[in-house]
Amino acid sequence: MRISLTYETGILTFTYGAVTAAGVERTVAGTSLPEILATGYYTVDDPALRAGDVVILSKDGDYFDSGEAEIHVALDTLVATIPTPDTVITLDAGSTVDDAYNNMVISVYDVSTGHVASRRVIAYVGSTKQVTVDADFGFNIVADDVVRIWADTYSQTATTAVIEDIASAVWEEDRNSHKAVDTMGGLQQRTGSAGRMA
Repeated sequence: MRISLTYETGILTFTYGAVTAAGVERTVAGTSLPEILATGYYTVDDPALRAGDVVILSKDGDYFDSGEAEIHVALDTLVATIPTPDTVITLDAGSTVDDAYNNMVISVYDVSTGHVASRRVIAYVGSTKQVTVDADFGFNIVADDVVRIWADTYSQTATTAVIEDIASAVWEEDRNSHKAVDTMGGLQQRTGSAGRMA
């Protein structure tokens, strides 16, 4: 599996280490994560890594916090064809399930220039491995450019559920919980449901 990130160009030194979800060391800390030329694109292929592993990154000896260091790759593959430049691409490999990657982030690495761009997946056809994204990538994608799809990065399911839970909880609360002066809750308390002053 490949680890990649984009950052400033220059003489930065990135290293990494990886552990399984159970905390067992997969790759020793301090392993080099080199930059490709002077592109700001840092990458390494690590055959020991598996989906769900936690990768701990370090820049010039300073570790990223755990929230920044978790890298979950849903798919690592190559571009097969480009049916609609540059918003629809066909992948070499991928799920057979329609819409499997919808709302995830897809990044394409241009192997000839080192350019990387990311977009949101808005449609996926499992039978053809065809991905449609929300905007043009901004460069000419070609066969064998590197593709990564990042799990859950743009997913709104959790956010929607949280909003629905909050709205439900507020709706069902006792009206005495919303009597603060100069608030909408306070106004509703004073006027009643019909909008008349109580």
